[in-house]
Amino acid sequence: MGQRLCVPDVGDLRREILEEAHMAAYAMHPGTTKMYNTLKLHFWWPGMKRQVAEYHSDPTHVIPAQEIELASNLSYVEEPIQIVGSRVKQLRSRVIPLVKVLWKNHSTKEATWETEEHMRRQ
Repeated sequence: MGQRLCVPDVGDLRREILEEAHMAAYAMHPGTTKMYNTLKLHFWWPGMKRQVAEYHSDPTHVIPAQEIELASNLSYVEEPIQIVGSRVKQLRSRVIPLVKVLWKNHSTKEATWETEEHMRRQ
């Protein structure tokens, strides 16, 4: 079994592991196969695949999402927090310096290219 833990049939331990695997932030509501493949890397017990399928198909553990109303005038100001790159865009008659900006409340993947002039005015 390598690095996996054999989970004994004690109380609700197996169900707690299933719930944790299903609700974990990194899981993002996986399908039965993905959930089983993730679990089997670390745990094992007899009938685990069947229990994962039963747990996944049983909707009683799902909490319905509540609709949230947002005010129509709700907004926030984008704040630059770091310059993460720069480059120069060459046009026929102009050179435009650009900077890659990391914004507050955004990931590095969401950094955007902005003109250096525009960023200096902010």
